Amino acid sequence: MKRKVIQIANSTQLISLPRQWSKRLNIRKGSELEVLEQGNKIIIAADKEPEASRIELQAQGKDPLVLRSVIAAYRSGYDEISITFDDPAAVRNLPSQLNDLLPGYEVLQHTSSTILIRDIAHEMATEFDAVLRRIFMVIKSIAESTYEMLEEYDEDRLKNIASLEMTNNRLCNYCERLLNKRGYTRFDRTVFMYVIVWEMEKIADQYKYLTYFFSQQKQVTVSKEAKKLFQEAMQMFDLFYGAFYQFDRKKVAEIVQLRKDVVARALALMAKTKDNPEIRVIHHLITIAQMTFNILNSYLAVHF
Repeated sequence: MKRKVIQIANSTQLISLPRQWSKRLNIRKGSELEVLEQGNKIIIAADKEPEASRIELQAQGKDPLVLRSVIAAYRSGYDEISITFDDPAAVRNLPSQLNDLLPGYEVLQHTSSTILIRDIAHEMATEFDAVLRRIFMVIKSIAESTYEMLEEYDEDRLKNIASLEMTNNRLCNYCERLLNKRGYTRFDRTVFMYVIVWEMEKIADQYKYLTYFFSQQKQVTVSKEAKKLFQEAMQMFDLFYGAFYQFDRKKVAEIVQLRKDVVARALALMAKTKDNPEIRVIHHLITIAQMTFNILNSYLAVHF
């Protein structure tokens, strides 16, 4: 975005502020802004918070998209949601679902035909890095626990994985909301960081689907080759975690090669096995490996 400099008298030079930015932060005549010099750059910041953003939703009958619509509004950064409904069943579980999935959102008003949700927390952009690192650690824990289910079926471990996956959803939703409302530290890299968080949430989903399958089968036995593929899929994510916080071309190259090897060997194993449970496990491992590989494009964009 370029702005022309306006000369006033001999000593004063002015530039205009982007209109949408000014409207969002309610910048008016007489407002004070912070101006920081950084080499050949000037950073202009507003102290005040943007005005609360609101959206109205309508639910007809037992609308199955109510929760998904609220999650989308949360991620997009809306501070207040008003839902009108004609069937109380459409929003019956919404209060508890907010607590499970959307940090900061609370139901402030609930009548026979409307429900009002508002963000009562105060998000801080500085929280993003700590929450993101927590996401990495939760996914690593989910992966390790899911692998252990192959060794021994355990109901308690299954419940722990489900709890961790719910935590991961909540953390990812919060990070996506922060990115949409505040942007990433390097604002021009926000979209790439959003893709990384989005894909990481989907990787955890694949482990969740595996645990659903394990809970149905009670005991799943797979070959040594399949277990090796599982370990290497986890290794790919571990390498990504390490490279994310300390850029390392060798680790990136290792992820690329591992993905190629894992997918090729997994497909070959699927072709020769007649064990349906093992094929199901291999399918999810291929997806996890591919998703981890897909993140690399956004990861490289963030670091360059």
